[in-house]
Amino acid sequence: MQLDKSCHYHFIGCGGAGMAPLAIIVKEQGYSVSGSDIASNANIKMLQKENISVTIGHSQTNIPKNSQTVVIYSSAISNDNVELEYARSQNIPTYLRGEFLAQIAKNFDTVVAINGSHGKTTVTAMLVHILKEMNMSPGYMIGGKVNSWEKSSSAGNGKIFITEADESDGSHTLLNPDIALFINIEDDHEWGLGGKDKLLENFATCAKKSAFIIAPISQNTEILNFHTNSQFIELNQIDTTPCPSEWGEYQKTNAHFAIEIAKKLGISQNNATCAIKSFPGVSRRMTEHYKKNNKVILEDYAHHPTEVHNALKTIKKNYPKYKLIVIFQPHRYERLKKYIEEFAIELSIADKVLVTDIFAAWTDKYETSSNDLINKLETDAEYLDISDNEKIAQVAKQKNCVIAILGAGDVNKIIPTLLKCNKKS
Repeated sequence: MQLDKSCHYHFIGCGGAGMAPLAIIVKEQGYSVSGSDIASNANIKMLQKENISVTIGHSQTNIPKNSQTVVIYSSAISNDNVELEYARSQNIPTYLRGEFLAQIAKNFDTVVAINGSHGKTTVTAMLVHILKEMNMSPGYMIGGKVNSWEKSSSAGNGKIFITEADESDGSHTLLNPDIALFINIEDDHEWGLGGKDKLLENFATCAKKSAFIIAPISQNTEILNFHTNSQFIELNQIDTTPCPSEWGEYQKTNAHFAIEIAKKLGISQNNATCAIKSFPGVSRRMTEHYKKNNKVILEDYAHHPTEVHNALKTIKKNYPKYKLIVIFQPHRYERLKKYIEEFAIELSIADKVLVTDIFAAWTDKYETSSNDLINKLETDAEYLDISDNEKIAQVAKQKNCVIAILGAGDVNKIIPTLLKCNKKS
């Protein structure tokens, strides 16, 4: 599929982390774009700032009828969505977000795909930052907000395109990267793909379609390195890249990978290393919201046991004398059910853990509950309703502590209350 100036591109679920950036790229390339979603959010406000028409609420009248239309929809959109049903009934072309992204990528000279179970957003952002510092104007697609950047995507100058490659829906298999990074591979998201074997098969398929592969030595690279048509280099994860002292080992490793890809794109080691030092960070990734009076409030996107381990390890390193209070929101019933023992082990290093309701992420409920996790924790643990401002205020009153909010859902809604309570104290 080639983008056509005579077409109009409509995004259903345009406020999503993977949808809004894609809509902006299409708009920047000079095409007619609109979108719809069930509620406003920061991404929708960003789209509106880019003069993209967004309708709140779904209706078949949102689909333009005065032009040749293409519909793009997110994986959160069900098949009975009124707009999607209407588009299909009218034989309007419809594409899943990942399918459309793969088509967009074909319009660039060089495509870089960042694969992995953890760290994709940060590495992608780091690499884009390096290229921006070198005035290379890359096109890019980042699934999170980069601090101090207005947008998380751009069409750039049409030469280099850097994108996260999503394994959760298997859409990374649709890309044909010139350079593919595989940061790490775990069995996360296997439940949505038919099992672990299918997940690993998808990673291997993505590798097979890549011209050049970069992966760490410690990874299970046997699923990647059987391809005779791809160049392949393995990197030692022992990182010597000069980085801010407060960065954790995994953050330094991410920087190491970003620099390695930058070198492949023609940037010197020295220039890439200098550029990474000014990386502003990604929102909800070790984000410090408050640091005063022997108290720290920070937030991290950690929602998998490996991510929780790395986040808490970094916090313990940076604040060894502080009491550690963790507010954790499980993300998806399937993930908690699969990893509940691992979550219990990792979270139990905290002095106190408050577990919220599970963020379902548009999936059906399972029998697993937050209380199941609480009962397995070998530390002081209890339930927290994120709408219970009184209890949140009690947490905020704790002294000589780090309050760490972990999760990829809406647990960050409690942060304004925490900050307000500390401002008063």
